[in-house]
Order: sequence, then C-alpha cells, then structure tokens
Amino acid sequence: DVGDIIVGAVKAATPGAAVKKGDVVRAVVVRTRKPIRRTDGSCLRFDDNAAVVINNANEPRG
Repeated sequence: DVGDIIVGAVKAATPGAAVKKGDVVRAVVVRTRKPIRRTDGSCLRFDDNAAVVINNANEPRG
C-alpha cells in the first residue's frame, strides 16, 4: 500500500547516483498500479509502481 516502508534491491541506477545496482535499500512506496479506493468512492491508480529510497532515520537519500 502507499506509505508502506519496504526493503528491496536496486534493479537499475543512473551513473553517479547515491545507490548502485544490486544495493539493498529501504524505501517508502509513493505510487502503485493497484487502485487505491478513497472514502468518497473515487479510485486512484497510477501507470507504474514507484518508491523513494530512505535512510535509517526515514529521511530521503540523495
């Protein structure tokens, strides 16, 4: 679900990035393809899954 903290591996990274391919990182989920049902009945869905890499203090890295 959106807002959950997950542990995952970096699949791809740009050159010079703070994380490298293969690194195991903590991240918070910010977008999901699975529809999110809101209390007013509307539905929110994104085209892709996305997460923001965080450090041990739950602050964004980079």
